[in-house]
Parts: sequence; structure tokens; C-alpha cells
Amino acid sequence: MDDIKPSKSTKISEIDFKDFIKITSFSALGICIFFFPVIINKQLIFPIFFITDLVYLKYEQFVYICVVVFISLLSIKQIGKNEKDLIDKIDITLKLVSLLILIILITKHEFIFFKDEDLVQIMKESIFKITILLPISSLFLPFLLDYGLLYLFDCFFSRFTKRFFRVSGKNILIFLIFFFVDSFLGFYVVYKLYKEGKLRKNECINAVLNYPVLNFSLVIYISTQLKINFITLVICYLFIFAITNII
Repeated sequence: MDDIKPSKSTKISEIDFKDFIKITSFSALGICIFFFPVIINKQLIFPIFFITDLVYLKYEQFVYICVVVFISLLSIKQIGKNEKDLIDKIDITLKLVSLLILIILITKHEFIFFKDEDLVQIMKESIFKITILLPISSLFLPFLLDYGLLYLFDCFFSRFTKRFFRVSGKNILIFLIFFFVDSFLGFYVVYKLYKEGKLRKNECINAVLNYPVLNFSLVIYISTQLKINFITLVICYLFIFAITNII
């Protein structure tokens, strides 16, 4: 008796089921890494920040040295150019100033405005976000952008976002990245999606101009410094954001 071969529909259903499992598992992993807070050492923290903080605490000085070497090489390359226009000269000057600031941060010398500890901390956090948070986060970004989650947001929210804001539902996911993770990463995501043809120009402009103001850590800092209730401040932020974008 001949073996009964599986029908074409059975093969297709198996492929669809495997794709469904892959999309669901990878998208869930991306959500957990970027947006699902966990309790570690009695502190509520997002896994992506725990990973990057761990790297930063272990290799802080090494990171600064790498940045200094990188900027130095770029400066030497530009200084060695035969012809320099005004923009090149300004760029070289900014790089040299950056090198001076980094060296002061590494050696921990007090110098003029660096006596302000808050300013020093803000500068260190900015360097941390560019040199550590952005590269490590980009490793996990495919879980959010490449396995269907982006298009799920587009399908579920497009009717609402297109009606009130004239943007696709993908902007909800982009907004969450800006709000919960970091503005630098948000800029990178907007640029990446635009280059891939997944975002229109007006959506990019809207995201770059509006979303960075709504960063979670920035809202916490403002509420702490001005002694304003955090929930009240977030509601005010979202209300003003919605009104201005509707207009």
C-alpha cells in the first residue's frame, strides 16, 4: 500500500504555525527587554538598562578611553586634509573641545563649570547613552522591528493615528521607544525605518520634533527638580502633545 503523502494545505498550515510561533516568541522577547520592568536588587528596572548598566559599571574607564581614541583618530584625519572649508574647521574645533571635556571627565579634575555635580552626571549619562546604550540596544532592535510587531501596531492603531495625527500606527511603537528607552535610540529607529521605506518624511519630522520631549527619565528628572507629581506631569505632557499634534 502506497504511503499517504501530506497534502499541500497541511504543509502550509505547519509553516504558518512555525511562523506564528517565531513572530510571537521574538516579539514577546523584544517587549520584555525594552518595555517590561523587572525587579532586580529590589529596584524596578527595564532589562535593557540592567544590561547596559552592567557593562558601564565594569568597563567605564575603558569606554571613555575608546571614545577618546576614536575622536582623536577622526580629528587627526580631518587635520591632515589638504583643503579645509569653514565647516571642517568648526568640526575640528568641536572635536578638540570634546576631547578636552572627556579627558577632564576621565581624570576627574575640577575645572570651571565641572564643579557642578549635576552637570557632570548629565554629561556622563549622555556619553553612556551614545557609546553603550545605543549599540547594545541596536542588537535587540530586530525583535521589535523585524518579526511582525511593527506591523501589528500598524494594523491595530492606524485607524486612530491616521484620523487624528495623519501618521501610521507604527508611530505608537516608535513613541514607546522614545518614552521608555531613550531619545538617541528613537532617532536611530526613525532613521532606520525611513531609509528602509517604512516611514514617510512627515512621520519622521513629527517623531523627531515631538517625541524626545516625552522621555520617561526626563519627565522623572523634571518632576523631581520642580517637585511636581509625576502622574500629573505625564498627563499634562500627553495632553499638550496630543493637542499640538492634532492642530
